[in-house]
Amino acid sequence: MQHDEVYYDPDDGGSRLVGGADIDDRMNYVRYGPELRFRQSYKHLAFGVVAKGQLWNYETVTLVPEYDHEYFLFGLTTQYRFSPTSLLRLTVDKFSRRFGDRPSFELDGTQPIGTPAVRYDCLDVSLLVRQRVFDSLWFGVEYRRTDRVDRHVGYHDFVRDAYGAEIHWQASRRFNFVAAGFYRLYNYANAFAFNNPVVGNKTLEAAEVNLIATYRMTRSLYVEVEGRLTESVSTDTRIASDRAQFTLGIRCEP
Repeated sequence: MQHDEVYYDPDDGGSRLVGGADIDDRMNYVRYGPELRFRQSYKHLAFGVVAKGQLWNYETVTLVPEYDHEYFLFGLTTQYRFSPTSLLRLTVDKFSRRFGDRPSFELDGTQPIGTPAVRYDCLDVSLLVRQRVFDSLWFGVEYRRTDRVDRHVGYHDFVRDAYGAEIHWQASRRFNFVAAGFYRLYNYANAFAFNNPVVGNKTLEAAEVNLIATYRMTRSLYVEVEGRLTESVSTDTRIASDRAQFTLGIRCEP
């Protein structure tokens, strides 16, 4: 996978500069590695397993530490269908990000050169309930809890609680509509806003709404309109933002 992103300065929205040099390409990366999936289904019960091992290779920028890292994930999913119209799904994922050139933070908010490279180990547990109301309409609600451990001294530990809901409506043979909303609350045990103890603890709340409308023009050709609204509120204003994104595209399926 190839990912390209402009690394804007969060203070003024312009080019990100270090020592007078432009580092706008810092967040560009290539991601690759094996992924294995297995699923077994019965009448009411289904099980799934996923395993990933990836290398994230970021654009080389000599002026600042790179974000190159290894990513490993192992996940288990159990799903139970109470009836043809309702199901309950439990997912447990254990994953790790292990950086090669990014120093860890100390508990005072400093990031001195020479500290061990960043390693985050995470446990993610989610519970999803879906209910079909009509043949053309179903909805789902989800709760997800993520516990991240910073393996150096715990500066970037957090617990994240996420709540979500989605609705799928097949309005006609040609028109499909999807609406989804998410709210995420981060609880940082040790981190400071701006990594500065004087400012106080870091907080973060994030909300997101996605709307997707799809119209099938022919057997294999679709027009898709998508709108995404996100809002993040934090005591660290570098990660606080409001965004609105709208896309219009043509999708072809064989």
